[in-house]
Amino acid sequence: MNYRSYILGAATLLFLASCEDEVKVAPLEANMKSDRTEVAAGDKVCFMDQSSGNPARWDWEFEGGEPATSQLFSPEIVYNKPGTYSVTLRVGRGDNSSERVYTEYITVAYPGEITADFEADKLNAYNTDEVTFTDRSIGFPNSWDWTFSTADGKTVKSTEQNPVLKFEPGLYTVTLTVSNPNANSTVTKADYLNVIDHDAVAAEFGTTTPLMILAGQTVTFEDRTMGRPEGWSWTFEGADTPTSTDRNPTVKYSNAGRYKVTLRAYNEINSSTIEKDAYVMVLPTAGLSMWFPFEGSLSDMGPNNIRIEEYSSDPSKWKLNLESGSRHEGSKSVKCDGNTKTNTDDYAVLKINDEDCSKLPGGLSSWTLIIWVKIENMQASQAGMFNIGRPANTLPNGASGQSQTWCRLNKTASSAEGYVRWFATSTEWNVSTQDKTVFDQQWHCVTFIRNVVDNNSVASVYVDGELSGSFNGKVATDLFKDPFFIGCTWQKSKTKDCQINNPFPGSLDDIIMYDYALSADEVKTLYNIMK
Repeated sequence: MNYRSYILGAATLLFLASCEDEVKVAPLEANMKSDRTEVAAGDKVCFMDQSSGNPARWDWEFEGGEPATSQLFSPEIVYNKPGTYSVTLRVGRGDNSSERVYTEYITVAYPGEITADFEADKLNAYNTDEVTFTDRSIGFPNSWDWTFSTADGKTVKSTEQNPVLKFEPGLYTVTLTVSNPNANSTVTKADYLNVIDHDAVAAEFGTTTPLMILAGQTVTFEDRTMGRPEGWSWTFEGADTPTSTDRNPTVKYSNAGRYKVTLRAYNEINSSTIEKDAYVMVLPTAGLSMWFPFEGSLSDMGPNNIRIEEYSSDPSKWKLNLESGSRHEGSKSVKCDGNTKTNTDDYAVLKINDEDCSKLPGGLSSWTLIIWVKIENMQASQAGMFNIGRPANTLPNGASGQSQTWCRLNKTASSAEGYVRWFATSTEWNVSTQDKTVFDQQWHCVTFIRNVVDNNSVASVYVDGELSGSFNGKVATDLFKDPFFIGCTWQKSKTKDCQINNPFPGSLDDIIMYDYALSADEVKTLYNIMK
């Protein structure tokens, strides 16, 4: 057999067959279909190639779609924005290609619900500032109607989606109405934008230091004037330096009292004056033994650096809250924690370090203790205030009796116990007040005065600067100074050497002790300074 002739013949047949197949292939023509042509915003559409001519590549373009292009045979496209969109399909094979545009093929409908909302890049502006409002509406609005109006009749309007505007001075209420072909919505934000005259001055000030200080300390004032102040004229009642032209002056107060502060701020066109009466509170220091303002810490601001600490049954469960609010704006207090029952093992109270108790007045001497209280748990019936010294069966060397003074507040008064019961051994005093209940979730100032005169004790209790009860004539005894609990009372029980009673059901603030007996006038004056 002639193999050469056989191979040539077979090759010829294969060539003729391939030519015959090429002739049978249809012309390349782009065509497609989709599973739908009308969708809601956020829906997807599945496209499928139906081109003739066996294309080998696909180039899709989807106006308004995500993704906007694809090279897949059957892509899925999401349409998020209402409107009518075209689709373009371009197919190819070898050097051949075909393109078809489906004009306005996909219709994305507007939703039937719309919610208007907006925000501004600033809420306080000068009349020289541009304010940008940004539409935050939900539901694809395609029209916007803004109205900016003041109470005295100033009105500004806009139909832009995100207008950028300047305003005359005034307090503006802003209304936005948005709509699409199927829905509309309106939102109004009253007194939303405050526009200030660039040349205006609106005096204001605060402090960067506490407003309650000891005599001899300083307060640093901070100018917070709005507008364009160029000068400052301060007047400080009761201060060592009564005036200043500094913007942020530091002022010393040497005398106790409560004092007014006045600021006049000005520029070459306008001026403004603000006066804050009884603004700075200056406490007397004569005879001061300790002062705990509890401004976020347990630090003593008095001269003896008395150490006070948290006394807790379980630190992982019961904690003092040093961020509790106080009676003055921005001020803090300390809030006790635990179960408010007679005998409890669940508590967090305060205890003065025993080593520091020797620095405090007591024993046979006179003293004054001031505590601001706010009872917050109205379920409690009693509130332990303090316990100084040793209760029964706790004296050293097994001595009998007791050497202590303690106080608790009662929700209701009885013939045996008033609203405040202050007790010092069975032989010295037992004051039970029949007025001035403090179980009302308000701040009250309770003052305890032990005055030793001719070796006799005179015990007095003041509530909010007014005498509430007293006891005269018992022989003074040398009471122990330690331990010194605040926010509870304590005793020795059958099972515990230190059984905590009645943890204070609320907050304590500004605990102050003096080493002498304040007069009634001094008590009233100090209350008026601190209230």
